[in-house]
Amino acid sequence: MKIIKLAKRMYALFLVSGILLLCTGFIFISCGKGPQTKVQLIDAGDFALDFSKTPEEGEAYIANQNLFRRAQNCPRGLGISAIPPFDVGECTRTVDPNVKEFTVEGWIKRKTSGALNGGILSRFDVGGLSLYVKNNKPKLAILIPVTGTATFTAASADDLQVDNWTHVAGVLVNENHGAVVGHPACSGGQSETPHLDLYVDGVLKSCGRTWGGSGSNPEITAPQFAPDDGGDGQGYMQIYMGAIPFQFSIDGLDDQTKLEAVLDDIRFWTVARTQAEIQQCMNTKLTLSGTCTTNDANLKGYWAFNEGTGSTANDSSGQNNASSIVSPHGENTIFTGAWVTDTPF
Repeated sequence: MKIIKLAKRMYALFLVSGILLLCTGFIFISCGKGPQTKVQLIDAGDFALDFSKTPEEGEAYIANQNLFRRAQNCPRGLGISAIPPFDVGECTRTVDPNVKEFTVEGWIKRKTSGALNGGILSRFDVGGLSLYVKNNKPKLAILIPVTGTATFTAASADDLQVDNWTHVAGVLVNENHGAVVGHPACSGGQSETPHLDLYVDGVLKSCGRTWGGSGSNPEITAPQFAPDDGGDGQGYMQIYMGAIPFQFSIDGLDDQTKLEAVLDDIRFWTVARTQAEIQQCMNTKLTLSGTCTTNDANLKGYWAFNEGTGSTANDSSGQNNASSIVSPHGENTIFTGAWVTDTPF
């Protein structure tokens, strides 16, 4: 009997010790070297968003206007607009690219046989950044607020093809690429820090300078980073996908320019992704672990568009930039009919 009781005590001791060991391991793994971000990957299947399916009439507004405490001082979105959190009635910043490298990338499929124009991802008012399409050609731009706005771009010479998925990545890189074999020339801009690089299907197609020749007042005389705000010091800009920001324009395109295209797997990083990194992860979705992962402090927005229904595009970067889908040309219209199963991978 004593032996049985002793065995039971030993069993209980081992059980408690095992539980404590597991808990200790969990604490260390969870804490790691820094705070962990809780990320939820929404995956109802393989979906994308077709912006050519939106209505034609009316002005565009962000869907959840009731969230704004100071609606006149906060930007209203169109296409897909990331709604920032709020603090004491003020809009707060969603992504801060100021004095940082950045990478904007995603997949686009041209749906029109006419000229394709419109925004892929933008974050600007009188200053900021934009990845967009002008006359079928993908372009990357930064906008510098001066007296007016100075715009500097890198543009592909190749047209996007109808009904063909194409990966586009725009990078602001603070590195001298003058000695990089095969790097496109842009009037010496490839040697400047920072400068713009534009990749199409993982191939470096173009670069661009970030200063000079703009006709601005005052003239921009040195390479520039994309500003975080439009010069008002408030940082009220939001992220817009599938449209040009409300009440603003770039390169002759404005918020009434309808994007006749499908978008998928849009990513925003506050780091200059290398060509190898772009190529490595562009043909796969980001996951919670591995090489192509959401577990990266530089990933500030990841919209995989895997919801397949409803009017929300979730952000799987952990930065909480969940987005409302509204009709770019329909007044106060929450739009749910753009989900398609035609995807790039």
